[in-house]
Amino acid sequence: MRGPRILLALGKRGEHVFERFVSNGEDDSCMDRASLQKLLRQGLSLAEIGKRFDLHESTVGYWARKHGLEAVNRAKHAAKGGLGREELEPLVAAGMSIAEIAEAVGAARRR
Repeated sequence: MRGPRILLALGKRGEHVFERFVSNGEDDSCMDRASLQKLLRQGLSLAEIGKRFDLHESTVGYWARKHGLEAVNRAKHAAKGGLGREELEPLVAAGMSIAEIAEAVGAARRR
């Protein structure tokens, strides 16, 4: 038996929004693929979708992955990988601070 569905409606600015859950009496945590895909195509992030429906962005991400969908700006937020030992050793040997190393290799500073 299929899980519950989340129906879409048009929001104030013409964007698709979830109108309500339609329960089948079982698990109410399902997000259907078509509805989620429409929101992602509008450019909404997982966090934005989650805020609209009082869900954590990781829950929205779970359903996106389950349905084979990708989040907006996924590549932008993907892990970039660390520095190799051969790249890091000369910077440390030069006495650089972590902030100076980050600047030298073009890494963004987290706050």
